[in-house]
Amino acid sequence: RLCLDLGYFENEREASLKDISKLLGISVSSLSETLRRGLRKITEDYVNRNPV
Repeated sequence: RLCLDLGYFENEREASLKDISKLLGISVSSLSETLRRGLRKITEDYVNRNPV
């Protein structure tokens, strides 16, 4: 939610992974991995519910 609120997903990012990871007190790589896992779950769920 924090990434969304801080504008990470905007076309012109308002916050970087580095900025957000500092706020959370975690490494950039940990945040990146967490986001990728979450996006994968969302994408898989969407594709499974909306077959082509």
